[in-house]
Amino acid sequence: SIQSLLENTKENVTVHILYDDTLSAKNRNLLRKLICNFNQDVLFYNVDELVPEKIERCWDIPSLKNDRHGVAIYYRLMIPGLFPPHVSRVIYLDADLIIHLDINEMWTMDLEGHPIAAIPEFSSGQREFTLKRFGPVVDGDVDFRDYFNAGVLLLNLSVLRKDREKIFEKIIKMPTYNDEVILNI
Repeated sequence: SIQSLLENTKENVTVHILYDDTLSAKNRNLLRKLICNFNQDVLFYNVDELVPEKIERCWDIPSLKNDRHGVAIYYRLMIPGLFPPHVSRVIYLDADLIIHLDINEMWTMDLEGHPIAAIPEFSSGQREFTLKRFGPVVDGDVDFRDYFNAGVLLLNLSVLRKDREKIFEKIIKMPTYNDEVILNI
């Protein structure tokens, strides 16, 4: 993901990497070397060290006990509290993406005061598949045509920082939902 991002983006980029103790120092150095080879900047955030109390509370969510992603699926929801105050917007990209375009067009998008810009879920036009896949759609919380994919987001941190504790409490109170569902509700 990072290599394809850097190969296709002409502007300067700072890559922010959220990680836990499963990302070894050796692999952090390999990532640093890759990013520096493109003359770009990288910052690492050890979420376990920066917000241990939130990580501990997340582990109390029953659905996480058997989830292959563990607490890491909630990292994107913690970005407003993790990143320095001078960072006012972030493009969040899942680690399993291949980027084919310059992300500058997304970066310069006017958010008009909205907290998030996102792309529709690829299956949003397929009502039957969507209704089977996503709980809140079945519950009627989100119209299937409005459901978005949380793997590519433009986050307005200035707005999200105002509600970051509310967002976190929503996570804790909705233990059967994943982070994508929480963002969609």
